[in-house]
Amino acid sequence: MKKLLFLIPLIYANSFFAQNTAIPDANFEQALINLGLDTAPIDGFVATANIDTVIFLDVWSKSISDLTGIEDFVALEGLDCGANPISNLDLSQNLNLKALICNINFQITSLDLSKNTALTYLNCSWIPQLVFLDVRNGNNANFTYFDAMVDTNLTCIYVDDKNASYLSSWIKDNSAYWVNDTLDCQNVTSLNEYKIKDNSFNIYPNPATNYAYFEFENLPAELTIYNTQQRVIFKEQIETKTYKLALGGFEKGVYLCGVFGDNTINKLIII
Repeated sequence: MKKLLFLIPLIYANSFFAQNTAIPDANFEQALINLGLDTAPIDGFVATANIDTVIFLDVWSKSISDLTGIEDFVALEGLDCGANPISNLDLSQNLNLKALICNINFQITSLDLSKNTALTYLNCSWIPQLVFLDVRNGNNANFTYFDAMVDTNLTCIYVDDKNASYLSSWIKDNSAYWVNDTLDCQNVTSLNEYKIKDNSFNIYPNPATNYAYFEFENLPAELTIYNTQQRVIFKEQIETKTYKLALGGFEKGVYLCGVFGDNTINKLIII
């Protein structure tokens, strides 16, 4: 009888954890509550039965830094987790994933999507810290969209076939190379194959408070500024080497600045 009483709480505990998925990031769980996939209060868990049939998940710009728990979204075909400070994005268990949007992220350094054999749509643009990207999923020929315009930190993009003609429609930085394997990447010792554009403009001071100055190498320059929701909040044709921008109408935060026709994206922080 004593043994039976001892086993009852143990069985209950195993049953609880088998039916629930840990969600350690409170902002991620709040997003799931807002979507009706979980119920308040935030307790670090969501019922697995509530998420394992979800086909599309939109958690764009929810201040999520940890997406742990996404592995139990086993039916997931589309994920939009862009504009979040996620440092580690592991989607190796999401084998049904077809579309991924994870752009506008300043934390991700590595993205391995080789296990996602159903993936045919990827937007991982504006991730300036990204240094490793592997999309060798055996399905590259069926991609309908690919954007890895991240920054000059990314040298090698691992693909199924670096000589495939369809790669001409894929978007990347001029400084990045298509490669088949690690040896290919190691052999990338020069950038003569592609035309490299210098950093065409600088911003100072940065962070800025009242004014920001933009210095341009080439004129005219069409300056566009986006907020973290990827909305254009400023756009102007610049005719002078140095342009002074008043920041009185801008909210505090992080903004992405680009010049039309150039691959350079600079970050402006307003405090």
